[in-house]
Amino acid sequence: MNIKKIIFIFLMYSFDHCFPQFKTIVEGGGNRFIEDISVVENNIIINCSNHSIIMCNDNCDSTWALNLPGPLAENYYKLFRNDRDTVFVSTNNYSNNSGNLYKSNDGGNSWENIFSITENNFYGLAVIKNKHIAIGSDGGRFFYTNNLFFDWTYNDIIANNFAFIVAGSIGDSTFYLFNDGYLLKTSNLFQSWDYGNFGNYNPNGLHILNKDTLMICATGNNQNNNSMISFSINGGSTWLRKEISNLVYLNDVYFKNKNEGYIVGYKLGGINRGIILTTSDFGQTFTEIITPYNLQFTKIEFLNDSIALLGTNNGQLIQWNTKIPITTSLEKIETNTFVIYPNPATNVLTVENSNTNSLINQIIIQNSIGENVKEFKNTNQISNQINLDISSLPNGLYFIKIIDLKGTENTQKFIILN
Repeated sequence: MNIKKIIFIFLMYSFDHCFPQFKTIVEGGGNRFIEDISVVENNIIINCSNHSIIMCNDNCDSTWALNLPGPLAENYYKLFRNDRDTVFVSTNNYSNNSGNLYKSNDGGNSWENIFSITENNFYGLAVIKNKHIAIGSDGGRFFYTNNLFFDWTYNDIIANNFAFIVAGSIGDSTFYLFNDGYLLKTSNLFQSWDYGNFGNYNPNGLHILNKDTLMICATGNNQNNNSMISFSINGGSTWLRKEISNLVYLNDVYFKNKNEGYIVGYKLGGINRGIILTTSDFGQTFTEIITPYNLQFTKIEFLNDSIALLGTNNGQLIQWNTKIPITTSLEKIETNTFVIYPNPATNVLTVENSNTNSLINQIIIQNSIGENVKEFKNTNQISNQINLDISSLPNGLYFIKIIDLKGTENTQKFIILN
């Protein structure tokens, strides 16, 4: 095992201890964007955009199995199921501009191709009663059937700017479709549509709490860098909107009830930091959850009342225990008489000593393998608070050794996340 592998394992171990709320259960790698996470009973299926579907049958406790319904060249885009055994997945193949719809009757263990098309890539997918199916495709076109796949019809809805259109379904006959600033609703199995316009916002995630209560997260298009949470309590006829600060990209939303909601995405910048927003007042105010991951959160799905599964843009699947409190960057972490904060840190780390009988003399910062990377000498023997410039250090786990004038040493660990 090489030194880089050892350091990586050590960092993951340390992250688990610094952030015990989070645990990686499927390692990432390459361009494996997790599009969907489906949990029914103890069966979990994860749909990745780069030609792979992985599944587990015992709540993440066993080895995950790789499953490929179709050719390796296909991207698996949207997964949908109404029960444990019946699973549908739509695909697209950019190499020959084609789409396929696959169905499994045994929880994803085996698949059959039930619909194929050329000159269109399939994206969104929703199914009602395993009979009424709608598939979104590129070019503003969607395909649908109401008779168990034998008779397919297509409609061109809105010119060429409507790519990923089918989002979800409720009741016996209602489908919601969205993308490129629009939300469409049909309550009569595709015979007519109600249009909603979100202007300069592109809806990315839709959660249906019940037939009347809907929540959408949306991100601004090229003319608008802000993000937005929007909700409706009348089935999508009217919407109330709450704008989120700019430089945040929102991918998915999940509401257990009106008092417990979660939105995931990432912060824009030099490094894309995964972001989780929680709300207890149906989107009026939000709390940001600190995570140790410099990647994009793409999906959120709950395994049970306390455990959530987070999908990412590199195929990494993260388990999050929402019941364990998380330290925020504004809190101080105390050990004996020394206090260091914030933790995680960015450019400046503050060290305080509450023991007035002994001043700080020297501070040494070591990386995760024990190498000295910074040393500071306290030249101001009056102050027992020191602000350390750590802006030159890369992200990772570090140890800080604090030595007072009596030679007493105190070692703590902290994380740098920019």
